[in-house]
Amino acid sequence: MKKIFSFLVFAFCLFIFDLAKAQNIGIGTITPDSSAVLELQSTNSGFLPPRMTYSQRSTIANPATGLIVYCTDCGNGEMQFYNGTAWMQM
Repeated sequence: MKKIFSFLVFAFCLFIFDLAKAQNIGIGTITPDSSAVLELQSTNSGFLPPRMTYSQRSTIANPATGLIVYCTDCGNGEMQFYNGTAWMQM
């Protein structure tokens, strides 16, 4: 029994290691483009980024350059990205 358990743990670790080294992820596709870290594919749904108010967006500590959010009370609501210095409308 101990040998079987050891084998299962070893096989599980190999499986997890294989997943961890994946270069890109596809949702809705089994062959994501090699130039994309994440590829979403759908014929009947869209991408929904995080939706937040100006106040909520402003509390993000050290936003990464390129971070994207939908600001619900900026103008009439708008997609914004952080350019490394300031939030910009897309």
